[in-house]
Amino acid sequence: MEAERLADRIAMLVGGRIRVCGTPAELARRAAAQAEVRWTADDGTPRRERTEDPSRLVWELHRHADGPIAGLEVRRPTLEDTYLHMVHREADSTDGDADEEVQAA
Repeated sequence: MEAERLADRIAMLVGGRIRVCGTPAELARRAAAQAEVRWTADDGTPRRERTEDPSRLVWELHRHADGPIAGLEVRRPTLEDTYLHMVHREADSTDGDADEEVQAA
């Protein structure tokens, strides 16, 4: 996404109000967005796991495999993923807490 490459800080509007402001990495952390690691297991089964620490998971997979990991992919949350997570969280909220603005870091 172009905003991730060009902007040092980003503000996200949800429902016409600024909900968060920060770097793309900060926004992803606040939204609790997780990275997705995909690989092919020793038996040929495609595997997928969401994690907050993909580097650690890849290290553990590498140690277990004792070599290259077939089909390894790491997909980190994008700014779009973060925004969609926030919009869905607000839509799912029924107690009005979603109207509370998040303070900038």
